[in-house]
Amino acid sequence: MADTDFYLAGGTALALYIGHRPSVDFDWFITRLGEPERLFQKLRAFEVDFDVQSVALETVYLAIDAVQVSFIGYNYPLLQPPRMMGEPGVRLADPDDIACMKLSAIASRGSRKDFVDLYFMINRFRSLKDYLQLYRIKYQNRDIGHLMRSLVYFGDAEAEPEIVTAKSFDWQKMKEDFERWVRDLATRMGNSIVPAE
Repeated sequence: MADTDFYLAGGTALALYIGHRPSVDFDWFITRLGEPERLFQKLRAFEVDFDVQSVALETVYLAIDAVQVSFIGYNYPLLQPPRMMGEPGVRLADPDDIACMKLSAIASRGSRKDFVDLYFMINRFRSLKDYLQLYRIKYQNRDIGHLMRSLVYFGDAEAEPEIVTAKSFDWQKMKEDFERWVRDLATRMGNSIVPAE
């Protein structure tokens, strides 16, 4: 998607930065997607064969050579400009934006991959506290109580298959780390958010 306003985010973009796990779907974002037919015309102009999986407001899911590809209108400001990677140049969301998007996904429904991705980011780039501050800026959301509780609720994630990672990873240790981080932050903030049992 070079020479467009689309940028790659999600687990695949993060994997291109840090190589932490295999990821085989591509999540392309743009401020406003608009009419799906315009996107289809662009893809046809690039001679891309695709099958439409589903279309909804500001969201298109396609299969391209058996790879799942999503195009999403996402009208939230980028904290940092996308970074160019490789030739002819793929625009990748900055890790700060990816982390905030992972936090938003966890607040909605925490999938296993979202927890794993965020955990690797916290251990590689910034603290959870820093990411929560960036989340407030990106989404203009001062109330993070629900998000804090979501960060220690693993029920939905544990119903999913385990994630293969390219680097050393222990799910139980990750859970304990999130519980400790949230407990420490809640104590500092004067909240009584306690990890779910």
